[in-house]
Amino acid sequence: MYKVPGCENPKHPMHFTLEAAVIWTSVPQPVREEITLKTWCRHCELPAPLCEYGGSMKGRVLVLKGKCGFCIRRINQMVDTYLLPMPQN
Repeated sequence: MYKVPGCENPKHPMHFTLEAAVIWTSVPQPVREEITLKTWCRHCELPAPLCEYGGSMKGRVLVLKGKCGFCIRRINQMVDTYLLPMPQN
């Protein structure tokens, strides 16, 4: 799994639900990098790296929750998975 440079923290590993992990790993690597490097931070008012993040699913939306790589406040990124295949139960 791609890790944002400078955001690794062994005390706070990434936590994904099983369904979210399956979906996240099905997203192409360049797209995952783009998402994690350019998540909007409303506090900094600019795109920021998403650090110490994890994910869960809300319907067909992958919700990534983590910290801003600049101000360390909580930020979220919603990823619409409509065009991705959903895992079979």
